[in-house]
Amino acid sequence: MMAIQMTGMQQIMQQVNQMGQRINRDVTIKALQQGGNFMRDKVKENVSVLTGDLKASIITSEIENNQIAIGPDQQGDGFYGHILEFGRKPGVVKTGKYKGFKYPGMSPSPFMGPAYENNKEAVERIMANVIKRELKL
Repeated sequence: MMAIQMTGMQQIMQQVNQMGQRINRDVTIKALQQGGNFMRDKVKENVSVLTGDLKASIITSEIENNQIAIGPDQQGDGFYGHILEFGRKPGVVKTGKYKGFKYPGMSPSPFMGPAYENNKEAVERIMANVIKRELKL
């Protein structure tokens, strides 16, 4: 999955731990899910839509190691998200069923990077508010 890494939660967790507070797993999960869902929605708002397949494929991952990933499901119809985000040079398919097929270049049309840059502070605020609310701070 092409994903945005949210580092704000790690910073918030460090700050809270430095204050001597302990956050249980449920609070961490709530904060990551709410922050991740907000960012997922912003990425979906930012993606150009031709068929709707890419937009529909943008998901939040399961939480692992206190991290959540947001991006197109690479197994589904949004497999081409990285090409849209970063562009590609023209080339020729070298193996497989379409060997020899020439494909055109494509200019980047970023949707994930701008969504992240424009909303990272909001996500950090959302996550911090969840933690404060859950810890009654």
